[in-house]
Amino acid sequence: MFWEESKGLKNVAKSSKIAITAFLILAGISHLFGFLNIYFTYSPIDEQKGLSIKDIQYSFYGKREDTLLEKSIDGSMKEYFADDNEYNTVKQWIQEGAKEENFPPVKEVFENSWIMCHSKDDPSA
Repeated sequence: MFWEESKGLKNVAKSSKIAITAFLILAGISHLFGFLNIYFTYSPIDEQKGLSIKDIQYSFYGKREDTLLEKSIDGSMKEYFADDNEYNTVKQWIQEGAKEENFPPVKEVFENSWIMCHSKDDPSA
């Protein structure tokens, strides 16, 4: 059989050797650029240095330890806070477990900043 006879690359034409070498170099460069693309796209996601499993997990699965409310106030709703103090008040309340006894300062923020959009009287609803 042909695989039992090792002839090496001695008998291969020079043009074929050049083509194989060029292909391997191109494949290696493509692999390098693919890795660099993945590295620079996903490595900053968990705000730690380097690429980690968490970067990939957060990219495709999301950061599951945050609540929906926390995701909202960190995302699209952040601009509707009157100031950073209101944002920090709500964020701290959520991180401390969103307990009812700590709700009065948060209720004030809700009434000041959110009641006009998140109520039954909202004309856009």
